[in-house]
Amino acid sequence: MALGASLGGVYLLAPHAWLQYLQMMKVQNVIVYFVPTLSNALQRLISPSSTWLRFIPDAAACLWGVWYFRSRRDRWDWMDQGMVLLLVSFLCAPYAFFFDESVLLPAVLTGLLRARQAGRSAWPIWCAGAAALIECVAKIPVISIFYLWTVPAWFLWYIYATWTHQPTPAPAANLTEPSV
Repeated sequence: MALGASLGGVYLLAPHAWLQYLQMMKVQNVIVYFVPTLSNALQRLISPSSTWLRFIPDAAACLWGVWYFRSRRDRWDWMDQGMVLLLVSFLCAPYAFFFDESVLLPAVLTGLLRARQAGRSAWPIWCAGAAALIECVAKIPVISIFYLWTVPAWFLWYIYATWTHQPTPAPAANLTEPSV
């Protein structure tokens, strides 16, 4: 309903917007540009002309997401598992630019909170953030390969910040009487 209302609202405000959008997409094909995602890098590495290859990681992430939810559904918490799901979905996205990564801010901030609670250093995220900021200030184009590292960095940050070592339980002692 929300999508329908949005589409209808755009039509009421600008009836020719959809036609103009389609014309723009025909003229300005975004597929020819390098989109700094792991999916796009994989496609360019294996077969640059096979656009369908960039959707394989996305499909794998969808299957993984179903498994991940099903294996944790009895204890699902969006503040924990939802952040991992968000990061993995962005890690495998076929199209995303650096400015789209703002949707990952909840995961990065949750990582900061969890790292602080666990007594871990926040230096990794400050360094990654500073490097990304330097790229922005240096006006590196968003279609550059130099932005390929950012999503894996936010993902690794979250794993580092939230990882808890759970010791392996010792084998249970045999409490039965020894046989004679």
